[in-house]
Amino acid sequence: MTRVSITPEIKAKLQRLKKETGVGETLLLRESPDIPHGLTAELIRNCLVGKQQTMSSEHFEWVTYAWENVVKRISLTPDIKREINVERHRTKVGSRGVLESAHPIPDGLTYCTLDHFLGGQNKTIRADHLEVILKAYAALPNADPAIKTIRKRPDTHVAITEAIRKELLALQNQTQIKPTRLLRGAPNRPKGINSSIINFWLTGEVKSANEDYLMYVLELWRSRSKTKPAEPLPSIDKEQGNIDPIIPLTTDMRQAYVSEIERTGVKHTTLIRMLNASGIDMKPNMLSSRLSGRIKSIAKSEYETTLQVLKSLPTQ
Repeated sequence: MTRVSITPEIKAKLQRLKKETGVGETLLLRESPDIPHGLTAELIRNCLVGKQQTMSSEHFEWVTYAWENVVKRISLTPDIKREINVERHRTKVGSRGVLESAHPIPDGLTYCTLDHFLGGQNKTIRADHLEVILKAYAALPNADPAIKTIRKRPDTHVAITEAIRKELLALQNQTQIKPTRLLRGAPNRPKGINSSIINFWLTGEVKSANEDYLMYVLELWRSRSKTKPAEPLPSIDKEQGNIDPIIPLTTDMRQAYVSEIERTGVKHTTLIRMLNASGIDMKPNMLSSRLSGRIKSIAKSEYETTLQVLKSLPTQ
């Protein structure tokens, strides 16, 4: 296989693309399709810092094309944060409410995206996400002067109980229809519902939902189901005899990993050692495949443990 020498000029070009887009190596792999076999964030990073002097031509062409075409990310500056907060106080509408009014919503944009951006957990945000948020706020009227606090959620929210979550997972498993496909071309789709929101319900990260959205999704999935829904697929721990549900490894779940890795600066090798010490049999190729999206599911306990380990680390 032909290899490309990482000359100072090539290294400078890749470093420039990384800086201009605001997209790091891990995020580049997550947000770009058709990743070549064997390409990892660590390999790209080693080329940028001079630890690796060559790269396969297939890897080099993919990395260059991906960085030139990836959606740019914008850093949280005081001016951007001030602009959003001015709009929040003018309209008295919070993160959930503004996305209720936004349409169409880009894939991956949820109220958590905005909350984490404003809260400083994420230092950057996709440019198209920020554009949608700002346009949605600009279209909202001034709040009634009698309203003193920001409305954080509509009054029509209901709790997503464990029974509801299990039914959603069962319907997904029985129909073999994921949220993105479920909503594609769906009739009478409520404004504001998207696949990312449904994925948060499925994983249990979000404990409540707009009642109209929830009823719509349940009825839509039920209408696609011809037989009794199956139970969620289990992963069985043979040594302990415990049943550990397999859950979808969604884009937002991978983003949670990526955000924590970028926040802490932890190396993959260090993270793997920590996970192994926590009882998870993690291998380098398995971690990179999950971060890049090649692996689409994960045992629930493994996802939660990995996130807990990352959140326990200090910010770099």
